[in-house]
Amino acid sequence: MARHISGIDHAVILVRDLDAARDRYESFGFTMSPRGFHSEHMGTANHTIMLQDDYFEVLSPIKPTEQNTRWRNLLEDGDQLAVIPFRVDDAAAAVAELRAAGVTIADPVYFDRPVSLPGGAEATAAFEAAHIAAEDTPGMAMFGCKHHTPDVVWLPELQRHANGAKRILEVTVVVEKPSALAPAYEKIFGAGSARNEADAMIVETGTAPIRFVTADAMAASYPEIDLGDISAPRILGLALETDDIEAATRCLSAAGAGTVEMGGALFVPPVAAHGVLLEFRPA
Repeated sequence: MARHISGIDHAVILVRDLDAARDRYESFGFTMSPRGFHSEHMGTANHTIMLQDDYFEVLSPIKPTEQNTRWRNLLEDGDQLAVIPFRVDDAAAAVAELRAAGVTIADPVYFDRPVSLPGGAEATAAFEAAHIAAEDTPGMAMFGCKHHTPDVVWLPELQRHANGAKRILEVTVVVEKPSALAPAYEKIFGAGSARNEADAMIVETGTAPIRFVTADAMAASYPEIDLGDISAPRILGLALETDDIEAATRCLSAAGAGTVEMGGALFVPPVAAHGVLLEFRPA
């Protein structure tokens, strides 16, 4: 495995209407962080959903900048699960390691956002992001993320969710030829990190795996769910573990999420979750 990469850090849902996305995910039983505004050169704002060791966020560009050009282009196709950042322990070292493996990756970019702490205090959450060229992460967008201030991001009051969500279990990406992508992802996550399984290619990241499947295989796996447009390539599925599936059921039912139950798990169709096939699996 890669020395400076330790798995999926978080997932980014790009949305056009940040208020609507915040309200929708809050109705699903998630505790949403207050709105965060990133550094001027990033030109983005977000609400995070903090889990035990990872998280996901709804994010929107609020003014055009060079740094958010790719996100604005992706949003032309609508709201979507668009980016899977991986965690690095040292941004510069991770960039050097990936370049040595033949990956085209930009220099790390520093950015931050203010954070409101319990009791009214203010702090600053600081990060570095190193973006990989699109051709080196076929089917999806990825960047390395270094947290300089995890203590002001993983706040206990933000990690408690009415639906019992605890962690990211799996990410699913729809592509045309899954097996052909193994060499690209082994450059990032290390030799032997990718394997073929029936109609899928699985990448072990160090935490939650990434599953690459064809559109036909995706449709066959979820015949009861309206997946909408699943033309490849597209990051579609985000599976979460919940320690209270009954609470998740109550929250999603109250939200009118159009939930489908399959194999003991609950699924929210993409049309109801800003382009994401959102899954809750019992612990």
